[in-house]
Amino acid sequence: MDTEALPSDLVAAVIRLSRIPRARRALYELIDTYLQPPHGMLDLPLEILEHVVTFVGPEGLIALRTTCKKLEEATRSRFIDRFIECRRHVLSIYSLKALIDIAAHPHFGRFVKTVILDTTCPFEHDGKRYVASTQSFNHHDACKLLKEAFRQLKMHGQKIALGVTDRNRTSHGIWKLFSPRSKFHLLKQDRRFVFLIVRICANELDIIVSKWVFELREVCPAATRDKTVQKFASEALDVTRILSPSRSLKFNVLQAHFSLHIIEFELIWDHEERSLEMSGLAQWCPRLDRNVAFNLLEGLDLVAAAKITELTLSSCRIASDIDHDQFIKFIQTCSKTLERVKLSGIVIAHDSKWSPVLRLLARAPYLAKFELVTLSRQFQARVSSEKRTVVVVYVDEWSGHGGNISAELDDLAAAVEADESTWESLSNNDPKKWMYRMTGRKKTPNTLDAESANDNGSFTFANLQRPR
Repeated sequence: MDTEALPSDLVAAVIRLSRIPRARRALYELIDTYLQPPHGMLDLPLEILEHVVTFVGPEGLIALRTTCKKLEEATRSRFIDRFIECRRHVLSIYSLKALIDIAAHPHFGRFVKTVILDTTCPFEHDGKRYVASTQSFNHHDACKLLKEAFRQLKMHGQKIALGVTDRNRTSHGIWKLFSPRSKFHLLKQDRRFVFLIVRICANELDIIVSKWVFELREVCPAATRDKTVQKFASEALDVTRILSPSRSLKFNVLQAHFSLHIIEFELIWDHEERSLEMSGLAQWCPRLDRNVAFNLLEGLDLVAAAKITELTLSSCRIASDIDHDQFIKFIQTCSKTLERVKLSGIVIAHDSKWSPVLRLLARAPYLAKFELVTLSRQFQARVSSEKRTVVVVYVDEWSGHGGNISAELDDLAAAVEADESTWESLSNNDPKKWMYRMTGRKKTPNTLDAESANDNGSFTFANLQRPR
């Protein structure tokens, strides 16, 4: 069987199936149909093998590379994505020397795009309780090794992203440094020092930094989770104040509550594209008075200096009056240069309203495209003499582009404002403590008749799970 003569529909089917996680068995059966003895897996074209190896785990991927030249070539792209592009290391001799070896590699060194240092500092002053090795290792040694790694990366002439990660279990060499008896959450950290050492070494060697990355990834009890995130965000804010707004920035919080409940927040500012993306604000720090994300933006003065043209804000809960004022100020500043905007899954609480936000977007002089999905408000109200928690979804799904954007947003704001002024007339004898209202207001590019949306709204009562 000539591998070059394989039907094109087989190649297309394999590629489609390889993108569906649950279609692995069907994928193998389809391949076996065409590969009867004496032909085998290695007779498949390279493009199919590359999709097949996407099902292989990290350990199996390394083993496959040592099997033969064809499998080594088929696994190259996935191997680079998994092990080379983003490197996380601790400040230890073993870990930094590994980074130097990778950076100096004639083939793989040029694929390193991100270098992130762990904030866990295994220096001698931490004591024998945590440090397994008694070998002397100080700040000067760390700078020396890190500079050598950056020097090797600079020779490839590519931009790289630099940053710090907080107690990351995937950081290379972190388990080799510490005694098995030491508890992971007790390891000493120095966020400010690790950030400064990365920044100083990069500046001395004139490294072209594409963006700065700040990560918090750990398992922590729910009782201390909010304080941990707040402290990390506060310290990250302190060290980022010295950065120029012309630098791209990524701020990421990924936590697991006993490895069960995952909460994630991400802020990405791309200087070249002049775009800002924030997501996950609804899932974390519900008991804090201030939303750390808006505090971070305010402290960096990023919005005023960046001249943002594209904004994406999703899964956000604006709970306090201070945050709502900051949100309005944020939208007002962005609207001066904004060309594209997407607001998705945003909840505002208490006495805040959506109509002022929509009117601000309607006044944006350069706005060419907008997309609004599930814009809602949560508040307390008395319905039939009983206290209720009311959730009103004012905009289910609405999008627009072209020259009529301003008038369309003004009309939408007027309809939403009418809804906001009539919520006090709600009445129902249902004893349920939660009320949920959807207006049915929907307009998408696929909608034939925009007027067919239910602008009058309809009430739906349901038991909703209380936010944690």
